[in-house]
Amino acid sequence: MKKYLSEENKLKITIRKDYFERENIKAKILSNINRLTHLCLDEKTEHPKNEPAKRVPSNENIENDPSFEVEKRPKLNEDEKTVTRNKRLLQSFLFDHLKKAKDALEDEKTNKTIIMQQAQNKRVEAKLLEEKKKIEKNEIFDIEKKTIILIDDIKMLEENIKKNEGKFMKMSLISHYDKMKNFISTNTSPTIFWCPLKFNEKMKTLQKGTHEFINKKIEEIESANYEVEFEEESWVKEFDNLREIIKRKSAENGDEKGEEKGGDNEEENKEKNEGENEEENEEENGEDKEEEDEEENEEENVEENEEES
Repeated sequence: MKKYLSEENKLKITIRKDYFERENIKAKILSNINRLTHLCLDEKTEHPKNEPAKRVPSNENIENDPSFEVEKRPKLNEDEKTVTRNKRLLQSFLFDHLKKAKDALEDEKTNKTIIMQQAQNKRVEAKLLEEKKKIEKNEIFDIEKKTIILIDDIKMLEENIKKNEGKFMKMSLISHYDKMKNFISTNTSPTIFWCPLKFNEKMKTLQKGTHEFINKKIEEIESANYEVEFEEESWVKEFDNLREIIKRKSAENGDEKGEEKGGDNEEENKEKNEGENEEENEEENGEDKEEEDEEENEEENVEENEEES
């Protein structure tokens, strides 16, 4: 079927295909930008799904009416037996339950196994959070790379559309004016093309003038630029802003890691210094003990010599 299509129709089909592909790529870019915006947010708010719709009261106007008053329920006069029974039930059930709950909380605070379990849970949560941050970071860089590739693709498509649109416009205008060569043009604006029933010498001269006019027009069309200029989309600036945020966040994370490493090194140095101080103290204590032993031995020798004498 394509063999029988003219060059203009082929160009028209390619232009439509390019426009369709451009819209598909644009949709992908927008979805990537939405995901990046969500990932770059400092505080991610979870939107509750399937929220129940708020009921609008039907008697709203009646409630706003100042003359409208709600009838209060009459207070029941209770006897002493019911009052004491209610108090006893309240004390036996509610207060006992609250006391038990309080005691359980106090036990949890003092219980070593529970404290260790809570500490373990905190460590697990911290590790999970760190893992989640790593996954999100990798996802951010992956989406950023994909979006850059898609933007390059969309720019190439726009360039092709520009060339094909300009080419198609020139071809359609040239073919249109080629058909008008058999007619006679007027000098009015806009130009009107007409054809007489019979051609005489005067008509032939007018037709030659029309040929010259059309040839000039075709030359102007060939030299003219009919390429379509695409306006800059709003998502381009949005993506640039997101890239700046990502760079800033990665720089901040790098500084934080450096501080953490510095803190770790300080702790290691402290531990080393403490170990060295302990060793020095042990050596000093050993020397002192040796001196004391020597003194004791000398004293014993002196005493033995005195006894012998």
